[in-house]
Amino acid sequence: MEVFWSNLTLLAGFPSEILILTLVLTAAGKKNWRRILIAILAFSLFRLVGEILKEGTAVPRACWQSGVKTLIPCPESFSFPSGHALGATMVAVITSLIYRRKLIVASTWITAILIAISRVVVGVHSPIDVIGGGIIGVISGLIVWKFYWD
Repeated sequence: MEVFWSNLTLLAGFPSEILILTLVLTAAGKKNWRRILIAILAFSLFRLVGEILKEGTAVPRACWQSGVKTLIPCPESFSFPSGHALGATMVAVITSLIYRRKLIVASTWITAILIAISRVVVGVHSPIDVIGGGIIGVISGLIVWKFYWD
């Protein structure tokens, strides 16, 4: 299971989120590149807000404590909120609102939840970090969707 969690957490992240978001938005049939660019920029802005919050809250990572085992290298940035959870839930919200099909909604939310869990399992976040990232991601996803869809 360690290999699964390590690979999942390493595959997730900002570059893959942008790729998935671009594919979701173009596949939705609205191939207006200006709107897609605005949505991606808004998405990127919220990821940046997450990074600013990390610096502002200065919550130390669990893996900075001695004796904490990690499955991946311990990042040097602060911990709260989890950027992976934030990005994954943003993608899940946007995908769910665009497609509204049970299988797509379920699979994107399961993936987002697994990504969030992976950050705790690999030892680089606490549960509150991923919960906070998830909440910010949901709010951000609703705003990004509004930018894209309106």
